[in-house]
Amino acid sequence: MKLSIIVPVYNIAQYLNDCVQSVLAQSFQDWELVLVNDGSTDQSPVLCEEWTKKDERIRVVHKTNGGLSDARNAGLLEVKGEYIHFLDGDDYYASDNVLQTLVEQVEQYQYPDTLLFCRIDKYEDTGNENKERSYNVDFINHASSTTVIFEHLLRTQRFNMSACFQIIRREFLMDNQIFFEKELLSEDVDWSMVLWQHLKTVKAVNCYGYCYRHRSDSISTSLSIRTYQSYQYMFQKWIPRLQEDVGTLAQLQLNYMAFLFPTLLYGFFLLPKQDRKSAYVLLEEMKPVLQYSATRKSDRVAICVKIIGFYLTCRIFAGYGCISKRGVKEYMKVLLGK
Repeated sequence: MKLSIIVPVYNIAQYLNDCVQSVLAQSFQDWELVLVNDGSTDQSPVLCEEWTKKDERIRVVHKTNGGLSDARNAGLLEVKGEYIHFLDGDDYYASDNVLQTLVEQVEQYQYPDTLLFCRIDKYEDTGNENKERSYNVDFINHASSTTVIFEHLLRTQRFNMSACFQIIRREFLMDNQIFFEKELLSEDVDWSMVLWQHLKTVKAVNCYGYCYRHRSDSISTSLSIRTYQSYQYMFQKWIPRLQEDVGTLAQLQLNYMAFLFPTLLYGFFLLPKQDRKSAYVLLEEMKPVLQYSATRKSDRVAICVKIIGFYLTCRIFAGYGCISKRGVKEYMKVLLGK
């Protein structure tokens, strides 16, 4: 069974070798690696070409810059494996038996649409690392339907929308034409909403195989007004269509949209000062999603809004997010208007 690994590459020359070497080190060898150079302006294109000369299983696609979604889509159209893994170019596999473990699980469970696995968070600034909470694999792997699994993941606040922490059957993606929407930040949220509307079989394994590098300058860790605009777009796109659907999954996906809202509050004080006014307007426009709250995370916000109003709720949760991420000193600067 061939596994296709798609790696978007954009100005990550200092990390790319770690990524590719972690693939080459795998005990499972039946893979192809497609590096998608998304218009990099550093040494990344040169490194990509050098890797293709070292191993015939490695190919490179050069394209003009179109963003992460566009790069992943380009890779998806290029690969031929039975299963696909999206590996970001600044991340890497945790050990040399990750792919072997995943493939064995896929075969054991008779080729599900997707197999979920776990990540290790690596913090570049501090050198710390943290393993995310494990899955209840007994429940997931014996559940009666994917809707039951979705509800379980949501209620236990273990739902992870990232494309990177699962391997997916390529034929399933192509048959349902599941691609990433371009020009979005947090595009995995939108992609995941589509994905779960089509999934028929989902399995999970507590393999901590993915090392997710937290960089201070990466898209995933650097908040901007575009982040809030992307979420507003996704809320406006999904909520009306889900409201029209009386099915259980649609209602759970509305609950999931509400689950996402507190994260935007946590990040509010992490935004550049000049963006906060515009972001607050967007938050007010999105706050009606709280009517669909069904998790502890979103319930806390919804209750606070009812008791003290949205303005104070925003400041309280934004303060918590700022302290958690950057410490008390940074929060004091926010309070002093610096």
